[in-house]
Amino acid sequence: MAFALIRNSDNAWLAGPLEQQPSPGAGERAIEVALGYPERVAWSPAKGGFVDIVTASPLLTVGRFKLLFTYQERAALRAAAQSSDLIADFLDLLNGFTDGVALDDPVLVASIQALVPAGLLTAARAEQVLAGISPA
Repeated sequence: MAFALIRNSDNAWLAGPLEQQPSPGAGERAIEVALGYPERVAWSPAKGGFVDIVTASPLLTVGRFKLLFTYQERAALRAAAQSSDLIADFLDLLNGFTDGVALDDPVLVASIQALVPAGLLTAARAEQVLAGISPA
């Protein structure tokens, strides 16, 4: 759990995230920092609360996302999933994206980047996938 110190008059973020709950001064309040801060939610002084960060990246269907990989890359991923929990977990997570895949999702980015040291993608191909560029 983390905390932040907020000014009451304008909801300005004064300090945080902090590990211990602060003692607010006059005109201040302590709040619990929302889960997902700062990757998925942001503090909005105008709203006086946390708001979801809207992704700038359009959502792709899982099928369209998979087409960013070549057949050989998809086959290599399936084969690697048989012996690698990391790759199996990536494929499970991917199949669970029912509302679509955002190419800037931090979990997706980390997963694609993890395929490079695993020898399943080159760094250049990982950049192409994350940029939404289909293979030539």
